[in-house]
Amino acid sequence: MKKLIKLLIPISSKVVMMLSMVLILMPGKTFAAGGVLLVVGDSLSASYGVPPEKSWVTLLNNRLIESSYPMVIVNKSVSGATTQNGADRLATWLQEVHPTHVLLALGSNDGLRGVSARLIKKNIIKMIEQCQKEGATIILVGFQIPANYGPDYAEDFKNVFPALAEQESLPLVPFLLAGFAEDRQYFQGDGLHPNEAAQPIILDNVWKILEPIIKN
Repeated sequence: MKKLIKLLIPISSKVVMMLSMVLILMPGKTFAAGGVLLVVGDSLSASYGVPPEKSWVTLLNNRLIESSYPMVIVNKSVSGATTQNGADRLATWLQEVHPTHVLLALGSNDGLRGVSARLIKKNIIKMIEQCQKEGATIILVGFQIPANYGPDYAEDFKNVFPALAEQESLPLVPFLLAGFAEDRQYFQGDGLHPNEAAQPIILDNVWKILEPIIKN
């Protein structure tokens, strides 16, 4: 009997992990006693070029389990997505998922395409209003682009996120790629997308802001 119990414990843990992984990708309505976190992002959050099980969103799911936070993650991140795409799609996702928390992690593609700071802000405000209408807690994620895109534009782009966070009284992850943005060893061959080694760093950047929110 003791041997059987010892065998069941690791198997049970694996089952729990597998079920949680399924919930990350499960379409339709999702419910959890500790809440539902909807991640709305682009390729930086969609495990582009990284095994899904190594992506920061999956690592976040694992950390929630390890920390005994009964929260389900639904990842709606789409490679190439812009803030305009998010503003157009979010209402549908909110009705499908009914999240208690929404992580808005869009904007990097806008910056690379030179979309005006004014339009980026307008799109994010629309998403914020949609989330507020559903009563979801919003966590905003900030982005930055290199100065070679034009120092004035780079500064205006960078300031969009903290300005909105202050204006709307939202918690802010200051910069998703903080701690390695200028270190090429953490990027894939294209120089734009973080590699597997960068995923735990991204996780920590998000966790610093997210944990106090879900803990309270």
